[in-house]
Amino acid sequence: MTLTKQQTETIEKASANYASVYYTAGSTEESVAIKAHDYGMRRVMMSPEKHGLMPAPPEDYPPHPHSLNVYNILFGGENYWICARTEIEAIQTMITELSVNIFDFGTDDNIELIHPDKWSSLDIVDPETDLEVHEKLQVVETVAEFMAGAEKPSFIASTDY
Repeated sequence: MTLTKQQTETIEKASANYASVYYTAGSTEESVAIKAHDYGMRRVMMSPEKHGLMPAPPEDYPPHPHSLNVYNILFGGENYWICARTEIEAIQTMITELSVNIFDFGTDDNIELIHPDKWSSLDIVDPETDLEVHEKLQVVETVAEFMAGAEKPSFIASTDY
């Protein structure tokens, strides 16, 4: 890997700043410290994954045929799961399908991409399940099953029922 000009300049500045804190300007010790720091930084920047600076790539999942993802939007204390291509499209879908206004979103609201490996563990339940007959809400399908048939951005489920 070749370092960019910006990376090289950053390393040089960091090395000079490091040495200036601990050694007298112009001294042999400062010169040696700059070279040692520069060498160490270049080694790290040339192979950052060896030094734990880059996470291992996640397991590969085949992309959704329509490039759809699942987003969990925390809005007004409730969770909404939306399938869309991007975060912006997820918010647009929520605004359109749930008739909320963009200005209704607050600083406590959040959006999170749900990784495909979690889709099969997320159940979509029937909120109208008769709990006098059943012990818990009945599972309609998993998010993975929903996504297998998804062709366009849409509302999946929410905790607001």
